[in-house]
Amino acid sequence: MEKFTVLVVDDDSNWCETLREQLAAHHMFTPLTPVNDGELALGAIKSKRPDVIILDLMLPIYDGMYIADVIANKIPDYNPFVYVLSVMSAESTNRILQKCEAVDYFSIKPIHPKALISNLVRFMETRETESDNMSVNSSANLDYIIEDYLLKLGIPTAMISAKCARIAIELAMKVGKNDRPDMIGMYETVGKVFKPPLSRPAVERNIRSCIKRVGDSRTSFFEKSPLNINGKIVSTFFIYESAKYLKKMIEDSGNGAILDNDN
Repeated sequence: MEKFTVLVVDDDSNWCETLREQLAAHHMFTPLTPVNDGELALGAIKSKRPDVIILDLMLPIYDGMYIADVIANKIPDYNPFVYVLSVMSAESTNRILQKCEAVDYFSIKPIHPKALISNLVRFMETRETESDNMSVNSSANLDYIIEDYLLKLGIPTAMISAKCARIAIELAMKVGKNDRPDMIGMYETVGKVFKPPLSRPAVERNIRSCIKRVGDSRTSFFEKSPLNINGKIVSTFFIYESAKYLKKMIEDSGNGAILDNDN
């Protein structure tokens, strides 16, 4: 398997070193020396042309958005995977990045290095098998679509509760078109994905936590979504309506085949 070179750009030196060590221990990645400001980042990007850039938005000298713009418009024949980290809310970050073509994905800080690397492995494996470039708005990968949806609702995807919701929504999307999913059985299936497994009540609590976050965040996306029924939603309705909404979006885009892909 190809090893991807990774440049970590963040002004937190301890975070950079921890992430570098964990990347170095992974068979899929070769980390470069991390950099802590935007000027050093641009120099390293232009000279090393890393395959992956893990980029903090808030940086000394040049911020992450400026660096992403340089990558997109001023470095010819270069298309790295740009994974942005942000301390801002999901809605604010999504709005800032909406017009930035260079950014492939983002996570809200704090995120555990292992969770970030797990995300990155999935993304890069997808990139190796897809001819099109992946992005946070791509319809080529079901995980991307569901995580983007959760981010727009104000749910940071690194949370265990978000993973419970994502898996449940994906399972609900794959039931028959006119069938309502068996939520009890579904939550039991979701729990078995984790190591050690989560109990069904634990999965339900995690999904309720997601619902509370949606209600607290009340993003503009939520306000316009079918989830907003007088400002109140329940667990089963959240999963069922989310799955129905995303299935229709995918089918309308002409990418319904990914709903049949169990990988």
